[in-house]
Amino acid sequence: MPMRCEWSILYLVVGLLLGIPSCTSYEKSQVINVKNLTVKDNQYYLNDALYSGLVIDDVSGDPLIVREEFQVVNGLLEGYRRQWMEGEVLRTDKYFMAGKEEGIQKGYHTNGKLSFEYSIVEGKREGLSLENYPNGNLHIEALYHKDAIIAKKIFDPRGVTLTNYIIKKGRYYGFLGSSGCINVLNERYLEN
Repeated sequence: MPMRCEWSILYLVVGLLLGIPSCTSYEKSQVINVKNLTVKDNQYYLNDALYSGLVIDDVSGDPLIVREEFQVVNGLLEGYRRQWMEGEVLRTDKYFMAGKEEGIQKGYHTNGKLSFEYSIVEGKREGLSLENYPNGNLHIEALYHKDAIIAKKIFDPRGVTLTNYIIKKGRYYGFLGSSGCINVLNERYLEN
């Protein structure tokens, strides 16, 4: 029986605390290509029965994605959902519980550098959320509590602060800037 063990130490500890097994084993019959499944109301079915097992998709609708793997338990996403680009470069690394994002969620640029990272707790964004430019420089840093932003910083590609504020009792304190948007970015400007 083949074993799937792709937990990082952090997820292993979280899994142990939540009572989730650190490794999930799958019979060969429990590994299936997504093309053989039907999706209704965000649940996965195989021959009209709720599916459980590892799902592999060698081509998705996203032209950047060449392969993805995810786990399904009783029709719902449960565990990791990972997508890869050409050259086995990881595009997304997300975790699900009962069909919904939970825990640390990550995405990567085509060059392999971190694009975003945020945490979901009980279905809501919680804690620090980061977005980076393709060159790795920080673009947006936001602090969330129960899906609401309580502080935010926005930087240009060189690291110059464009916006820096906190929200207390519905009021904004700090430098809001004139715009959180950058309309045109020169590729050389981003790479340096």
